[in-house]
Amino acid sequence: MTVGDRALFDEWLRRSPEHIQAYLEVAAGWSSCLRSDPEGVLTSQNSSSAARESQDENVVPLSRGLQIVPSVLD
Repeated sequence: MTVGDRALFDEWLRRSPEHIQAYLEVAAGWSSCLRSDPEGVLTSQNSSSAARESQDENVVPLSRGLQIVPSVLD
């Protein structure tokens, strides 16, 4: 993360209590993931492979042409 990215993030946080709440929820989820994998076995590649192979009806494939671009600012 660059200094500019951090400044944009800080600005986004200050705009709304909902932004702060959303960040705290994501941070709690991330923290939970780290605690459940102390050996660092889970990686994005392993997780993606497991999702592709899953028979779980909650796992759905995304179209190959779909591109998600996160936005720091609302």
